[in-house]
Amino acid sequence: MTPRVLAALLLVASGLLQVGLVVPTRRQAIAAEDEYRRLRDQARKDREELEEAQARAAPRSRAAAILAQVSAPADETLADLRAELLETVDGFPVRDVRLEVSPQPPPVAGRFGLGALGSFRSVVTLAGALARPESGMVLERVAFRSAPDGVALEVQGLRVGALP
Repeated sequence: MTPRVLAALLLVASGLLQVGLVVPTRRQAIAAEDEYRRLRDQARKDREELEEAQARAAPRSRAAAILAQVSAPADETLADLRAELLETVDGFPVRDVRLEVSPQPPPVAGRFGLGALGSFRSVVTLAGALARPESGMVLERVAFRSAPDGVALEVQGLRVGALP
């Protein structure tokens, strides 16, 4: 075989290789790139639609929560507040407990007044338990007075209702 024939055979073989392997692979790569671009654009569009739907739904859910709170019977809300306060006081060695609960407009569940008599440690710890952030209580006034047989605690506050 002469070098020219060998060169011609190699040229034909490289052409067939180009047409048989490289061109189809390039087409597949272009098709995959187009598919990726299409899916990325679709995902972006879906995210935007989801954000818009969440933005539209947020005011509705807040309004529904407030409406549910307003429609809850005041007696039931006050009974829950009273029970929660009594449960809190029950865990402390205090006596002569006085409790007043009154209704309030939302988002406040109710206003309360609480008085108790006990040792300094027990009334200060009770005031701290009422002031815990997770209790939902907002203490407006806390007063400690010396009493003949201990320390008197007077607390005025309110309980914030559940909001979204």
